[in-house]
Order: sequence, then structure tokens, then C-alpha cells
Amino acid sequence: QGYAPVRIAEFSSNSEFRVVTEGFVKDVYFDEHEKSLHIKLVEDPLKPEPFVICEVRNLGDVIIPRQGNRVRVYGTARYDPQLGRGWHEVNPVLTLAVLKR
Repeated sequence: QGYAPVRIAEFSSNSEFRVVTEGFVKDVYFDEHEKSLHIKLVEDPLKPEPFVICEVRNLGDVIIPRQGNRVRVYGTARYDPQLGRGWHEVNPVLTLAVLKR
């Protein structure tokens, strides 16, 4: 409750802070610099864009999804302006659920 549903393609125009979004996992990797798990989500598993990066800081009970899984993510919407990035993200991810297709 209290999360605004936002499609991945709508992140650039999103003004909501707490969001829920769904997509297909395109990539999963651990960012050594930020010490967090990054999950790249896309709307269409056959297209590289649009995408959003989901940052999981506390792995705790989070089930790490695999490439191709459809997931629902709850968290805070942000924009990462760092050089070489310039992407929208859900950071931190508060809840992540792997969905059945």
C-alpha cells in the first residue's frame, strides 16, 4: 500500500517517490563499488530498452531472480546521474517478488 504503479517506460516522466513496477530480468550482477545487487528490468524480454535498474542493498530474504524471470519490485524511484549511468532506478528495493508468467 502507498506505492504508485509505474511502467518501466514511464519512469522518465514519473514524479512518484514510492513505486511498484514489473518487468523481465535482463541482467543480474553485484556492483562491487556500491556493494549492492543490481537487477536490470525491461518491459519486453526481446528488447534492451526501456529499462530500469533495481538496487538491492540488503539481500536478507530476497530471492535472487534469474535472467528471464518476470518480477514485481517495490521501492524508491530515483535517477542516477553518475557518469556512464544516467538511468532510472528503484533504489533501494524494499520488496521483490518473482511472478508466474
